[in-house]
Amino acid sequence: MKSILLSIALAFSTYSRVPMPQIRWDEIELIDPLPFFPLVGIVLAALFALIYEFVNPLGHLFQATILCCVPLLFTGGIHMDGFLDTSDALASYQSKEKRLDILKDPHTGAFAIIFCAVYLLLQLGIYGLISKENISLVAVGFVVSRTTVLILTLFTKNARQSGMLFTMQSKQQRVTSIGSVIGFVLLITLFGINTNLIVMTISLGIIFLTAFFLQRHILVLFGGITGDLAGYCLQVFELLWSFLTILLMRYIP
Repeated sequence: MKSILLSIALAFSTYSRVPMPQIRWDEIELIDPLPFFPLVGIVLAALFALIYEFVNPLGHLFQATILCCVPLLFTGGIHMDGFLDTSDALASYQSKEKRLDILKDPHTGAFAIIFCAVYLLLQLGIYGLISKENISLVAVGFVVSRTTVLILTLFTKNARQSGMLFTMQSKQQRVTSIGSVIGFVLLITLFGINTNLIVMTISLGIIFLTAFFLQRHILVLFGGITGDLAGYCLQVFELLWSFLTILLMRYIP
Protein backbone atom coordinates (compact mmCIF):
# COMPACT_ATOMS: atom_id res chain seq x y z
CA MET A 1 0.00 0.00 0.00
CA LYS A 2 2.82 2.40 0.84
CA SER A 3 4.47 1.86 -2.54
CA ILE A 4 1.16 2.59 -4.29
CA LEU A 5 0.64 5.83 -2.37
CA LEU A 6 4.23 6.91 -3.06
CA SER A 7 3.84 6.12 -6.75
CA ILE A 8 0.62 8.13 -6.95
CA ALA A 9 2.29 11.03 -5.14
CA LEU A 10 5.22 11.03 -7.57
CA ALA A 11 2.89 10.81 -10.58
CA PHE A 12 1.01 13.90 -9.42
CA SER A 13 4.09 15.84 -8.30
CA THR A 14 5.81 15.18 -11.64
CA TYR A 15 2.92 15.65 -14.05
CA SER A 16 0.78 18.22 -12.27
CA ARG A 17 0.92 21.17 -9.91
CA VAL A 18 -1.14 19.37 -7.26
CA PRO A 19 0.79 19.69 -3.95
CA MET A 20 2.17 16.34 -2.80
CA PRO A 21 4.29 15.24 0.16
CA GLN A 22 8.02 15.13 -0.44
CA ILE A 23 9.43 11.66 -1.11
CA ARG A 24 12.55 10.58 0.78
CA TRP A 25 15.55 9.12 -1.06
CA ASP A 26 15.23 5.81 0.80
CA GLU A 27 11.70 5.44 -0.61
CA ILE A 28 12.67 5.84 -4.28
CA GLU A 29 13.05 2.10 -4.91
CA LEU A 30 9.40 1.56 -3.93
CA ILE A 31 8.09 3.88 -6.62
CA ASP A 32 6.55 3.04 -10.00
CA PRO A 33 4.57 6.16 -11.01
CA LEU A 34 3.77 5.42 -14.68
CA PRO A 35 0.79 3.08 -14.04
CA PHE A 36 -0.90 5.95 -12.19
CA PHE A 37 -0.32 8.54 -14.90
CA PRO A 38 -3.95 8.28 -16.18
CA LEU A 39 -5.12 9.05 -12.63
CA VAL A 40 -3.72 12.55 -13.14
CA GLY A 41 -5.99 12.77 -16.18
CA ILE A 42 -9.06 11.91 -14.12
CA VAL A 43 -8.41 14.83 -11.76
CA LEU A 44 -7.73 17.16 -14.69
CA ALA A 45 -10.91 16.00 -16.45
CA ALA A 46 -13.01 16.72 -13.36
CA LEU A 47 -11.40 20.14 -12.94
CA PHE A 48 -11.89 20.92 -16.64
CA ALA A 49 -15.61 20.07 -16.51
CA LEU A 50 -16.07 22.01 -13.27
CA ILE A 51 -14.42 25.15 -14.63
CA TYR A 52 -16.53 24.86 -17.78
CA GLU A 53 -19.66 25.13 -15.63
CA PHE A 54 -18.33 28.34 -14.06
CA VAL A 55 -17.28 30.06 -17.30
CA ASN A 56 -20.08 28.78 -19.54
CA PRO A 57 -22.35 31.84 -19.00
CA LEU A 58 -19.53 34.26 -19.93
CA GLY A 59 -19.45 33.70 -23.71
CA HIS A 60 -17.80 31.18 -26.03
CA LEU A 61 -14.56 33.08 -26.65
CA PHE A 62 -13.82 33.73 -22.98
CA GLN A 63 -14.92 30.19 -22.12
CA ALA A 64 -12.57 28.70 -24.73
CA THR A 65 -9.67 30.89 -23.62
CA ILE A 66 -10.01 29.85 -19.98
CA LEU A 67 -10.38 26.18 -20.91
CA CYS A 68 -7.19 26.34 -23.00
CA CYS A 69 -5.36 27.58 -19.91
CA VAL A 70 -6.64 24.82 -17.61
CA PRO A 71 -4.42 21.90 -18.78
CA LEU A 72 -1.39 24.18 -19.12
CA LEU A 73 -1.74 25.55 -15.61
CA PHE A 74 -2.65 22.18 -14.09
CA THR A 75 0.38 20.41 -15.59
CA GLY A 76 2.77 23.33 -15.38
CA GLY A 77 3.27 23.06 -19.14
CA ILE A 78 5.46 19.94 -18.88
CA HIS A 79 3.79 18.24 -21.85
CA MET A 80 3.63 21.40 -23.95
CA ASP A 81 7.36 21.81 -23.34
CA GLY A 82 7.85 18.38 -24.92
CA PHE A 83 5.60 19.36 -27.82
CA LEU A 84 7.71 22.48 -28.47
CA ASP A 85 11.05 20.67 -28.26
CA THR A 86 9.80 17.93 -30.57
CA SER A 87 8.45 20.48 -33.06
CA ASP A 88 11.91 22.02 -33.30
CA ALA A 89 13.53 18.61 -33.69
CA LEU A 90 11.11 17.46 -36.40
CA ALA A 91 11.51 20.70 -38.34
CA SER A 92 15.31 20.45 -38.31
CA TYR A 93 15.49 17.55 -40.81
CA GLN A 94 18.77 16.56 -39.16
CA SER A 95 20.18 13.16 -38.28
CA LYS A 96 18.72 11.02 -35.51
CA GLU A 97 21.50 12.02 -33.12
CA LYS A 98 21.07 15.71 -33.90
CA ARG A 99 17.31 15.50 -33.34
CA LEU A 100 17.92 13.98 -29.90
CA ASP A 101 20.35 16.81 -29.13
CA ILE A 102 17.71 19.37 -30.12
CA LEU A 103 15.26 17.75 -27.68
CA LYS A 104 17.73 18.46 -24.86
CA ASP A 105 18.49 22.01 -26.00
CA PRO A 106 16.94 24.47 -23.50
CA HIS A 107 16.58 27.16 -26.18
CA THR A 108 13.30 27.62 -28.04
CA GLY A 109 13.50 27.71 -31.82
CA ALA A 110 11.30 29.51 -34.33
CA PHE A 111 9.42 26.36 -35.32
CA ALA A 112 8.49 25.65 -31.70
CA ILE A 113 6.89 29.08 -31.42
CA ILE A 114 5.10 28.71 -34.74
CA PHE A 115 3.69 25.27 -33.91
CA CYS A 116 2.74 26.40 -30.40
CA ALA A 117 0.72 29.27 -31.89
CA VAL A 118 -0.94 26.94 -34.40
CA TYR A 119 -1.74 24.40 -31.68
CA LEU A 120 -3.28 26.97 -29.32
CA LEU A 121 -5.30 28.56 -32.12
CA LEU A 122 -6.71 25.18 -33.10
CA GLN A 123 -7.41 24.38 -29.46
CA LEU A 124 -9.13 27.74 -28.98
CA GLY A 125 -11.37 27.09 -31.99
CA ILE A 126 -12.22 23.57 -30.88
CA TYR A 127 -12.87 24.50 -27.26
CA GLY A 128 -15.16 27.26 -28.47
CA LEU A 129 -17.46 24.50 -29.72
CA ILE A 130 -17.76 22.79 -26.33
CA SER A 131 -21.31 22.55 -25.04
CA LYS A 132 -23.17 20.89 -22.20
CA GLU A 133 -23.87 17.96 -24.52
CA ASN A 134 -20.20 17.18 -25.26
CA ILE A 135 -18.21 18.53 -22.29
CA SER A 136 -18.04 15.16 -20.53
CA LEU A 137 -16.70 13.37 -23.62
CA VAL A 138 -14.17 16.12 -24.28
CA ALA A 139 -12.98 16.04 -20.66
CA VAL A 140 -12.44 12.27 -20.62
CA GLY A 141 -9.86 12.87 -23.35
CA PHE A 142 -7.38 13.79 -20.62
CA VAL A 143 -7.66 10.22 -19.33
CA VAL A 144 -7.56 8.72 -22.83
CA SER A 145 -4.41 10.64 -23.79
CA ARG A 146 -2.53 9.58 -20.65
CA THR A 147 -3.63 5.97 -20.95
CA THR A 148 -2.41 5.93 -24.55
CA VAL A 149 0.95 7.44 -23.55
CA LEU A 150 1.21 4.75 -20.85
CA ILE A 151 0.78 2.14 -23.60
CA LEU A 152 3.57 3.82 -25.59
CA THR A 153 5.95 3.66 -22.62
CA LEU A 154 5.21 -0.05 -22.35
CA PHE A 155 5.83 -0.98 -25.96
CA THR A 156 8.39 1.61 -27.15
CA LYS A 157 12.05 1.45 -26.21
CA ASN A 158 13.76 4.53 -24.84
CA ALA A 159 15.87 6.51 -27.30
CA ARG A 160 18.66 7.07 -24.79
CA GLN A 161 19.89 5.63 -21.52
CA SER A 162 19.15 8.73 -19.47
CA GLY A 163 16.42 11.22 -18.64
CA MET A 164 13.35 11.27 -16.44
CA LEU A 165 11.27 8.95 -18.61
CA PHE A 166 14.11 6.44 -18.87
CA THR A 167 14.40 6.39 -15.08
CA MET A 168 10.65 5.80 -14.75
CA GLN A 169 10.66 3.12 -17.46
CA SER A 170 13.50 1.33 -15.67
CA LYS A 171 11.27 1.09 -12.57
CA GLN A 172 8.12 0.29 -14.54
CA GLN A 173 6.51 -2.99 -13.53
CA ARG A 174 5.12 -4.41 -16.77
CA VAL A 175 2.33 -6.42 -15.15
CA THR A 176 1.22 -3.44 -13.07
CA SER A 177 1.21 -1.12 -16.08
CA ILE A 178 -0.73 -3.59 -18.24
CA GLY A 179 -3.25 -4.00 -15.43
CA SER A 180 -3.51 -0.22 -15.19
CA VAL A 181 -4.12 0.10 -18.95
CA ILE A 182 -6.83 -2.57 -18.86
CA GLY A 183 -8.46 -0.93 -15.84
CA PHE A 184 -8.53 2.56 -17.34
CA VAL A 185 -9.71 1.31 -20.75
CA LEU A 186 -12.59 -0.46 -19.01
CA LEU A 187 -13.35 2.70 -17.04
CA ILE A 188 -13.36 4.75 -20.25
CA THR A 189 -15.60 2.16 -21.94
CA LEU A 190 -18.08 2.21 -19.05
CA PHE A 191 -18.12 5.99 -19.29
CA GLY A 192 -18.81 5.69 -23.02
CA ILE A 193 -21.74 3.34 -22.40
CA ASN A 194 -23.33 6.02 -20.22
CA THR A 195 -22.68 8.86 -22.68
CA ASN A 196 -22.24 7.95 -26.36
CA LEU A 197 -20.63 4.56 -26.97
CA ILE A 198 -20.47 4.94 -30.76
CA VAL A 199 -18.60 8.25 -30.58
CA MET A 200 -16.35 6.87 -27.86
CA THR A 201 -15.51 3.73 -29.86
CA ILE A 202 -14.74 5.58 -33.10
CA SER A 203 -12.65 8.20 -31.29
CA LEU A 204 -10.70 5.55 -29.35
CA GLY A 205 -10.03 3.63 -32.54
CA ILE A 206 -8.65 6.73 -34.28
CA ILE A 207 -6.53 7.67 -31.24
CA PHE A 208 -5.00 4.18 -31.08
CA LEU A 209 -4.30 4.22 -34.83
CA THR A 210 -2.65 7.62 -34.41
CA ALA A 211 -0.58 6.23 -31.54
CA PHE A 212 0.58 3.35 -33.73
CA PHE A 213 1.57 5.78 -36.51
CA LEU A 214 3.40 8.08 -34.06
CA GLN A 215 5.25 5.14 -32.54
CA ARG A 216 6.51 4.05 -35.99
CA HIS A 217 7.45 7.65 -36.76
CA ILE A 218 9.29 8.07 -33.45
CA LEU A 219 11.27 4.86 -33.89
CA VAL A 220 12.40 5.87 -37.37
CA LEU A 221 13.28 9.49 -36.60
CA PHE A 222 14.53 9.21 -33.01
CA GLY A 223 15.23 5.53 -32.37
CA GLY A 224 12.83 5.39 -29.44
CA ILE A 225 10.75 7.44 -27.05
CA THR A 226 11.81 10.19 -24.63
CA GLY A 227 9.94 12.37 -22.17
CA ASP A 228 9.69 15.16 -24.74
CA LEU A 229 8.30 12.80 -27.37
CA ALA A 230 5.79 11.42 -24.88
CA GLY A 231 4.67 14.99 -24.16
CA TYR A 232 4.37 15.67 -27.88
CA CYS A 233 2.18 12.59 -28.35
CA LEU A 234 0.00 13.51 -25.39
CA GLN A 235 -0.66 16.98 -26.78
CA VAL A 236 -1.55 15.51 -30.17
CA PHE A 237 -3.93 13.01 -28.57
CA GLU A 238 -5.67 15.69 -26.49
CA LEU A 239 -6.25 18.00 -29.45
CA LEU A 240 -7.34 15.18 -31.76
CA TRP A 241 -9.70 13.70 -29.16
CA SER A 242 -11.50 16.99 -28.50
CA PHE A 243 -11.91 17.58 -32.24
CA LEU A 244 -13.17 14.05 -32.90
CA THR A 245 -15.70 13.93 -30.08
CA ILE A 246 -17.16 17.36 -30.85
CA LEU A 247 -17.35 16.62 -34.59
CA LEU A 248 -18.82 13.14 -34.24
CA MET A 249 -21.46 14.23 -31.72
CA ARG A 250 -22.81 16.63 -34.34
CA TYR A 251 -23.67 13.68 -36.58
CA ILE A 252 -24.16 10.75 -34.19
CA PRO A 253 -26.98 11.34 -31.70
